[in-house]
Amino acid sequence: MMNQDMTDPVFLTPEYAPVPERVRLAMSRDTADAGPEEQQALQDRVQTGLGWLLGTKQPVSVLAASLSGAMSAVLVHLFDPGEKVLVVEAGQEGLRWSDTAQARGLEVVALPIPWGQAVRPREVENALSRWPDIAGVLVQAVDVSTAVMHPVRDLSALCRRKERLIIVDGTAAVGISPCSMDVLGLDCLLSASGPSTLLPAGMAFAAVGDSALSRKSRAGAPEGASSEWCRTMLSLSGRELSVPCVILLQGLESALDLLRSEGLEKIHQRHRALAAMVRAGTEAMGLQLLASSDNAWGVSAVCLPPGIDQNLLLQTAGNDYQVILAPGSGRLRDRILRMGHMGCTSWKDVLAGLLALHGSYRKCGGVCGARDYLERAWLAYELVMSREQMTKF
Repeated sequence: MMNQDMTDPVFLTPEYAPVPERVRLAMSRDTADAGPEEQQALQDRVQTGLGWLLGTKQPVSVLAASLSGAMSAVLVHLFDPGEKVLVVEAGQEGLRWSDTAQARGLEVVALPIPWGQAVRPREVENALSRWPDIAGVLVQAVDVSTAVMHPVRDLSALCRRKERLIIVDGTAAVGISPCSMDVLGLDCLLSASGPSTLLPAGMAFAAVGDSALSRKSRAGAPEGASSEWCRTMLSLSGRELSVPCVILLQGLESALDLLRSEGLEKIHQRHRALAAMVRAGTEAMGLQLLASSDNAWGVSAVCLPPGIDQNLLLQTAGNDYQVILAPGSGRLRDRILRMGHMGCTSWKDVLAGLLALHGSYRKCGGVCGARDYLERAWLAYELVMSREQMTKF
């Protein structure tokens, strides 16, 4: 599924990746004959596919909105104004949770975690004990600003014991690493279209569990409005769809078909192998990843030594090697670069990325004596791909 035109740049960013040709063609199909019955059939097929992708038997709501829009909508309908929520602030995405919750009138208890480290369940437990009136915990499964994977399974088990809701942004985990809502016992799982779902940005997805749906409607809302909101396809259900909505759903259906044809276990294994490939290659160059452990499978954050101009390095990689890497985010913007390896990214793309990183790093004054960094990266990839059994989550 890599680029057919070898003159095209290779995009290795966590926010953008080329859309497969099959998905683009699906989104270009004529919608003139898509009447109400055809639209409903399309919604039903998409609903089934999203349930498979998010690992839930609950209805999956679809919003023609950004992830921030989904965050806002979920918080409005699951919590009353003034309720207290615990936000894991372990990166730029955690700060977005806090900003969104405060904008929705919630009281935020921030749990700051050093960027590059995963939150530990005992830290969350201590916070819940100190503030017993906390109603829910907001966390990312993966923070793309730090490339850290948080222990969502353990956090979910803790929240169940403490009878608190857990709301998880799984955008950089769903379709990349194990993130099944029902298996993990999550109260709400959010995701959004992008590289992991083989789609352009423009849609968000929300699945809400029974424990969250049983909460009282927010103040001022009609009785049962929250449940009804969560049990329907947001912005898409109950009326004839606009042409843009039909186009998005056609692309989503095609992308889900591609993902299902590969299968989740193979998808997870491939992404884990690509992450191992990046770690082995960068370490062979003498560079370190921001996260010493708890690494994400779909994005890697590479620390740059003092004296290396990040902007010049990224510009060199793009101009000289036709590889697009991403800068850091937030407070780490100038200290790291990020390499996305999710969705339809292949091992060939990652090899190109490592080659570009090595060459650009040296042109910017970096010293790298290793000549076998590509060989080490490939061996790491082969090691993961040769394993017959993946760790079950």
